[in-house]
Amino acid sequence: MIPNRSCILLMTALACHAWAAGAPACGEAPLIRAAWKVLPAELRFPCDPAHLVIIRDYEQFLKAHPDLAANAVLRERARHAFAFTITPAWPIYVNLGPHQAIADAFNRSQPWIAFAIAGVLAHERVHATGNLSEAAGLLAEFQLDQLFQSQRNLPPAFDLHELEQQYRSALAQETTRPAEPPKP
Repeated sequence: MIPNRSCILLMTALACHAWAAGAPACGEAPLIRAAWKVLPAELRFPCDPAHLVIIRDYEQFLKAHPDLAANAVLRERARHAFAFTITPAWPIYVNLGPHQAIADAFNRSQPWIAFAIAGVLAHERVHATGNLSEAAGLLAEFQLDQLFQSQRNLPPAFDLHELEQQYRSALAQETTRPAEPPKP
């Protein structure tokens, strides 16, 4: 018997799943790699297919995720989102297909875009670590964007006001929403 055979099989299965549903994380997409690299140490996570999956073909992705495909509202939200989680767990999915213009702008000497995308990764990291609160995700993104703007990594014209408004709105909705009954 080969030592660590089960680990090798698991890693192979994860890699195959990532290739079927998207692409290997970080290495293939310069924008995502750059965004991941600028995350502060306390917000970092492994840049591997178990934690980050890049989607290039959303229709292929849906074939590998029939539960998402069956839910019309979530399916369409995810189709238009730059990044999302399906459950309050890893991985974070980055939907580059419809957002290729963002990656192209980064590739055409707009390095600040990596810092904005790092904020999105910080937001989704909140959900991937089990916190379903949209307000908590927006707060993580807002705080990181504030830091980046104070360090002049984001241009002064980068609109933090809108993100702050989204956070305040989500927080108000979450604090006024009645608690959901526990699921059996």
